[in-house]
Amino acid sequence: METFCDIISNASALFKHYYINCQLQSSMKFILILLSLFVGDCCFGQFAYIKDTDGYVNVRDSSGRQGKVTDTLHNGHWVYALETDGEQWVAIDYEKKGETHGGYVHISRIQFIKNYNRIAAIKTLRTSLLFKWETNYLSISKIPFDYKKHELKYAKNDSLNPTGNFLIGIDGHAIWGTDGNMPNFQYGKIELKMDEKTIELPMKGLYDPNLDFTELNYDTTSNTIYISATNSDGAGGYAVLWVVRNGTLIKQWVTIPF
Repeated sequence: METFCDIISNASALFKHYYINCQLQSSMKFILILLSLFVGDCCFGQFAYIKDTDGYVNVRDSSGRQGKVTDTLHNGHWVYALETDGEQWVAIDYEKKGETHGGYVHISRIQFIKNYNRIAAIKTLRTSLLFKWETNYLSISKIPFDYKKHELKYAKNDSLNPTGNFLIGIDGHAIWGTDGNMPNFQYGKIELKMDEKTIELPMKGLYDPNLDFTELNYDTTSNTIYISATNSDGAGGYAVLWVVRNGTLIKQWVTIPF
């Protein structure tokens, strides 16, 4: 008998297939992103890192030990878990030397950040979030994007972009969160107070934040905060992770969540 997770995973696979073959518009992209988020806790769409008693894990080109080993990742390497084969193997994306790669690892060899203590937001508004625990806090806000205050870069007017209005850069940075169109919102500030330190987390290039899909997890053993979000304007979906240990940012990673 199919589990609920299996049913939703199959539905998600159908969405992906339909999207690839029919070149769906932005609204269908957004539905796919929301579906991925909805089943993320049981199936896929999660940040994680390698944690193996051997100190490393083999990445394979297919699920199961019969899959060809294509790479090796050492403990602590960040991955994005896309989906499982049902129980034992996880499809992942990861970065190495500035390039994105994919493959499969055994589920027992990765540590999901969702398994750490989740801190609930105590204040949720349309344009701001506030998390508090012990003497620490995390404040996140978003503001309307005002194109007049930014330097915009468009793709060249050629056969692939006949109108010349495909937006590819803002203030010298690549854009996450849109698919060539103007952003509606941008982060206002992401401020973290931890261990008597107050820091602002980087947010350049990140647009159309979705505060409803922003989470904070806390590993008390290593005093590490994991802040994750999945953002989009309906197209150009992305997932972003900030890792802060002992009040110091040690990792920021942005990836495509499907």
